[in-house]
Amino acid sequence: IITNVTERARRAVGQWPASDLAADAILAALSDAADREPDEDKRSGLRKATAFLGGAGKEILYRVITQVSGQEITQHIPPHL
Repeated sequence: IITNVTERARRAVGQWPASDLAADAILAALSDAADREPDEDKRSGLRKATAFLGGAGKEILYRVITQVSGQEITQHIPPHL
């Protein structure tokens, strides 16, 4: 039985999500949503969000993804591990 699996170990075997890949997917989805949005105000808001999260806010986006994915992963670890 393996217990106390660390973040480092999960990263080594590919069980830990890569924040940069998830961030790129989120940014692409926001950009696509902006391209499809018919309302100019909403489209502008989506573009601003994309620009912020792709620039100055990228570190924030990475931290949020890491925090949320870490919670998701730990929710699926059996309590005896």
